[in-house]
Amino acid sequence: MTQPLIYRYFPSKEDLIQAVYQKIYLTRWRPEWQIALNDAAVPIRDRLVAFCTEFTAAVLTPEWIRICLSAGLRGLEMNQ
Repeated sequence: MTQPLIYRYFPSKEDLIQAVYQKIYLTRWRPEWQIALNDAAVPIRDRLVAFCTEFTAAVLTPEWIRICLSAGLRGLEMNQ
């Protein structure tokens, strides 16, 4: 992939970063997690354990970790 090809789809570096952020961070959130976390019929400990187990399985992938660490080292907002 060449730089001109990248800029054909992403007019700026910021647009590319936002697309990556959208794909790596935002699309991994599952709406059913919010519903399960708010279910008062289930003890809070059980809700949190279930959420943390599912969330880490969905998020802690090599590409997510790489982008998270890179964003943190650069002080980017997406990592906060």
